[in-house]
Amino acid sequence: MRLCRVFLLTDEISCEDRKQLEPHLHFIEKYAVDYPGQVEVRFLRCGTDEGLAGAIEHLGHFACIRRRKGPGTALPAQEPDLGCLVVEPLYCAPGKIRELRLLFSQGPGHGDPSIQAYLDRFFPAARKSQPLRELFFTNPKHT
Repeated sequence: MRLCRVFLLTDEISCEDRKQLEPHLHFIEKYAVDYPGQVEVRFLRCGTDEGLAGAIEHLGHFACIRRRKGPGTALPAQEPDLGCLVVEPLYCAPGKIRELRLLFSQGPGHGDPSIQAYLDRFFPAARKSQPLRELFFTNPKHT
């Protein structure tokens, strides 16, 4: 299994944000050594104009699990898949998940319009994102 995760953050990254993301940093530090090129945890800054709520509305909040023929050339791997599952939380109030929506592709994810919409949002966001390490190991005045 290969994992690429992207967290959405506002431009104003607080000490509390860093504290909540610290376990994810420890996760990547632990598994990146044993599984090089297999695990990637990243973050994407969302402009203060749209804020986090706007970014979630624009980009979405979901997980995408793709069944692959073999390993891709990079993370996230854009090579075609054999099938795809999208897991999307549906909220009843901010921060309160009411239920999870499961969307199964009918064949390859890139060939299913209901799944393609998620892939079309994820790949550009992942390309713009930065490794999570940079959030912790750069000058805080510039983060």
